[in-house]
Amino acid sequence: MRHLRKVLSTLLVVVSISCINAQDANNPWEIDFGANAVVFYPMASLSNPSLKNYAASFVNVRKHYNYYGLPVKLHFGRYIDKGFSIGVAFSTNKIRKMGGPVNNLSFFGFDTDLRYDLNGLLGNLNIINNVVIDPYAITGIGYSKVGSGQIGSLNLGGGINFWTGKSKNFGFQFQSMGKLNIKGSIHSYFQHSFGLVFKFGDVDTDKDGIYDSKDKCPNNAGLEEFNGCPDSDADGIQDSEDSCPNVAGLKELNGCPDSDGDGITDKKDFCPNTAGTKANKGCPDTDGDGVIDKYDSCPNIAGAKENKGCSWPDTDGDGILDKDDKCADTVGFASNNGCPKKAIPADAQLQVVNYAKAIIFVSNHSSFKPGVAAKLDMIVTFMNKYDKVKFRIEGYTDSKGSKKYNEWLSKRRAKVVMKYLVEHGISADRLTAIGFGEESPIDTNDTSKGRSNNRRVEIKIVNKK
Repeated sequence: MRHLRKVLSTLLVVVSISCINAQDANNPWEIDFGANAVVFYPMASLSNPSLKNYAASFVNVRKHYNYYGLPVKLHFGRYIDKGFSIGVAFSTNKIRKMGGPVNNLSFFGFDTDLRYDLNGLLGNLNIINNVVIDPYAITGIGYSKVGSGQIGSLNLGGGINFWTGKSKNFGFQFQSMGKLNIKGSIHSYFQHSFGLVFKFGDVDTDKDGIYDSKDKCPNNAGLEEFNGCPDSDADGIQDSEDSCPNVAGLKELNGCPDSDGDGITDKKDFCPNTAGTKANKGCPDTDGDGVIDKYDSCPNIAGAKENKGCSWPDTDGDGILDKDDKCADTVGFASNNGCPKKAIPADAQLQVVNYAKAIIFVSNHSSFKPGVAAKLDMIVTFMNKYDKVKFRIEGYTDSKGSKKYNEWLSKRRAKVVMKYLVEHGISADRLTAIGFGEESPIDTNDTSKGRSNNRRVEIKIVNKK
């Protein structure tokens, strides 16, 4: 037994270093190592019609089981496809019982086998926490030598692997096999074995669930859709092809963002939040007077450069010169910079509702789906236009998850939208955020599309002026 422990310890160290994951298609090699017991009785007595207690004899370890000397079994297997694997096994033992006592006969067995993983029919059996029970059927042919006798056999049986650990590549195995005499001087017999089992082969260096043999970026955790390469900003463009890998952007701009949609990437745009022209490095010149809007005191009326883009007349006759009049074409009030007091018309109210419909979230997260930022920027523009109006941001979820969790998630989503608007210049005093969870669905929760529509934010106008 001392030698058995040394061999087992050495094999455990070597195989543990090689083992990474227990999925057969990716880790096709298997090693089983353990002890075996040879039982000649009652198999050897099947021809005895007077045998009445077959089952009791079959489990009578003390009287009928041989496990002497060095009762070792070693098996090597290779996964083929669709649950099938092939292998070879070697075993040794000492025989002292063959229906009666014998004189310590040497035993050597060599077997080939074809296994079928029954989980292909049953599915993974997780009866015990963190343990996958993996039964299999086995057949094959073998050769055994007992003392001076020998046997060629047809082998039939089955076993169970108990995979454990996080990667399910290590476990324990029990196997029982009947060896039916095809030719030879030895009776048919049973052989039982138990021990350790390991699977190994491919590796997943970056732990992204994609094995190195299929991973084009094996050292950087990535996505299956990009063959294991990362997309750090989650914009649908892998980092190696993304000119702005850390900021979500557009495919047509090589992954760089264009917040104002003017075709100029933000990093090259001097006015990234306002659409402009290439001639003005991304900044607008709305009135075409040669003074870009951010330097034009009258961006909507052509004026003189020396007067900061403003003309001197009072177009609307409200007593406020155009250079001071923010609404130069409409009669207004000095207290409101020449503009009339604002009121939100019905079509404008509908506009902000439609903008909010485009704010869609990833399932079970408070992160936006690609393209939402552009709609949020439109909402910022809208709120700046009606800068006296207050808004309520209402968050909703689909029906997945508990009611309490969905209420928390919906409020979180509403707050994420509020945070974005505040960070882009909207006063927090004008905004409130509230979550309603899975209440008031606008679509069915029975389909993926319906649930996606229900994961939404609605923006309501609190006051009209």
